[in-house]
Amino acid sequence: MRLYAAALMLLLVLCARAAADVPVRVEQLIYSLTAFNGSDYSSTFALQTAGTIYLLAGTDNLLSVRKTLVYWWPLTSEWKTDPESLDVPFAGSLELRGPGGSVRTITLQRATHFSTPSAAGQQWKVVTGADADREVARARKVSEDYFAAVTEYQKKARSYDAQVETLGAQISELKSKGRDASGIAVRLSTLARPAAPSAPDIYVTAPDQVQDSFIVNLPPGEYSVRLLVPEGATMEGSDRKIIAYVRRRTGGIGYEVIPGDKWTRPEESKTPASVLYVNGTTDLYLRPFFEDEVNDLFYEKTVSNQSTGNPSLHRWVRMDQVPGATIEAARPGKDTVLLGEHPFAVRQSAGPGLGYTIVPWDQRASATDQSPSIVAFPISLGKAGGRIRLRTLDGSGHPIAGSERQIRVVARPPLLPLCALPALAPLLSFGIVLAARARRNRL
Repeated sequence: MRLYAAALMLLLVLCARAAADVPVRVEQLIYSLTAFNGSDYSSTFALQTAGTIYLLAGTDNLLSVRKTLVYWWPLTSEWKTDPESLDVPFAGSLELRGPGGSVRTITLQRATHFSTPSAAGQQWKVVTGADADREVARARKVSEDYFAAVTEYQKKARSYDAQVETLGAQISELKSKGRDASGIAVRLSTLARPAAPSAPDIYVTAPDQVQDSFIVNLPPGEYSVRLLVPEGATMEGSDRKIIAYVRRRTGGIGYEVIPGDKWTRPEESKTPASVLYVNGTTDLYLRPFFEDEVNDLFYEKTVSNQSTGNPSLHRWVRMDQVPGATIEAARPGKDTVLLGEHPFAVRQSAGPGLGYTIVPWDQRASATDQSPSIVAFPISLGKAGGRIRLRTLDGSGHPIAGSERQIRVVARPPLLPLCALPALAPLLSFGIVLAARARRNRL
C-alpha cells in the first residue's frame, strides 16, 4: 500500500512539474510582417505591446493583422506565436497617416514573394492577384517536373547498375572457364551511366503560398497605422506607429575572410580602415560583397521586431556578392597580381587531429561533391613582415571605391620565452634580494 502511495505521489509531482513547464499562452492582436531588410525578406511579428513597426522605405513589405496566441519562450528569451491553436486573419483596410497629415488607405491583396538569380546574387519580386497564383503554380510544376526527372534518373541508374553487374558476372564466368569474353566486354564498355538531372535554377527562393496581405511601400517618415474593419470601425488594439527609414550609405565593399585552417570560422572586414593582421601560416580565401550602412536599431527591428539595437549607431550590413569581380593584390617592390575566383572542396584530414584541407574542386573528378564547398579568391601570404594591399575591380576592370584593404603578416612571438618568464620571476626577485643583502654586508 505504501508503495502504491509513493508511486502516486511521484506521478503527481512529475505531472505538476510538467504543467509548470508549459508556457502560458495569451491571446493578442498582432501584426504579422514579411519585411524586406535590403538583401532578403524577414518574417517577424509585432506584439500588441510593441508600439512601433520598422520598415525599409521604398520597398514592398507584406503585412497582415491577426488574432493569435503568444507565449514567452525562456530558452531563446523571445516571444513566439501558436498559430496552430489560434490564427484568425482580419479583413478590412489599413489607414496610414503620414507627415503633413496625409491619409492613405491600403486594401488587402492576394500576394506572394520570391527571388530569381541575377548578376548580383538574387532579385526579389512581390506579385499579386492572378500573377501570384500563376507564379505559385509555375513553381509547383517546376518542382514536380524535377522530382519526376529524379525518379526517372534513379530508375535508369538502377537498370544501369543491374546491367553492369550482370555483364560483369558473365565476363567473370566466361574467364573462369577459359572462354572468350571480349564480346560481352565490348557491350559493357558501350554502356553509359545516365546523367543526373540538374536542379532547377529558375528561383533562388521559390514563392510561398498565396496569402491575403497589405502591400506597404512608404516614403521615408513616421506614420500612424490602424486597421479599419469592413464596416468602417477601427479594430481595437490595432493602432501602431511605422517608421520608414532609408539606408545612410549604399554600395560599400566588405570582405569575407576565410582562413585555410579555420574555414568554419570566417571573419568580415567592413571598412577600408580595418587592417587584416595574419601570421602567414595558412592561405586566405576572400569573398568581396556589397554592403549598406543602416541604423542599428532600425535594421535589427526589421529583422525581428523583438530585437534590441542602438538608435545612435550605424552599422554596415552585408548584401549581395560582387558579380564578375577581380581582386588586385599589390606587394611592395613586386608586380601587381590579379586574383581570380575559383571553386574549392573542403576535405577532412585523416588522423586524430581532425583538421581540414582546402583543395581545388573538380566536378569531373569529384564523386562525392555535387557542388564546391567554397567559391572564393585564394591568396598566399608569404613571410612575416610582408604587406599586401588589396582592392576589388568590377566586371569592367575598374577599381570599386571603398574596396581598399591592407594585409599585414606579423611574426609569431616565441612561446618558450613567454612561458618561462612567469617561472623565472620568483628566481629573479630572490636574486635581487640576495644581491642587496650581500651589498649591505660589504658596507
